[in-house]
Amino acid sequence: MVSWFWESLGIVAGRDTGQMVPAILGALLSCPDREKGISVEQIAAILQVPPSRINHHVRNLVSRGILYRHRRLIRFRGGTLKAAVHGIRVDADHFFDLLEVIAGDIEGIYASSPPDDPHEVIQRRALPQ
Repeated sequence: MVSWFWESLGIVAGRDTGQMVPAILGALLSCPDREKGISVEQIAAILQVPPSRINHHVRNLVSRGILYRHRRLIRFRGGTLKAAVHGIRVDADHFFDLLEVIAGDIEGIYASSPPDDPHEVIQRRALPQ
């Protein structure tokens, strides 16, 4: 079940042959004060690998919205794994809301005066923020 969960989130990469991402997340889940956070050095000590190897994966997990780095501590976004998943869901919902708006705009552009060049649609309207 745990492997399926990580794979479903898309955080287990094919190049992660040492399965460092699940190990890092497991170390964080095992931390008694995980809502406060744990340092990269502590995770590295637990997993017996250099901190640089942990930092590489932590940067990717932060950019994917799963982890949050505050000062020198790493924690799950929102403090818990469940909160991190909820945050990702909110992000995805927002993304699809934007896609719906843009789809309506594109339909409107084509209905009023179809462009000769489809790339012209991009120039007619800037993406919403």
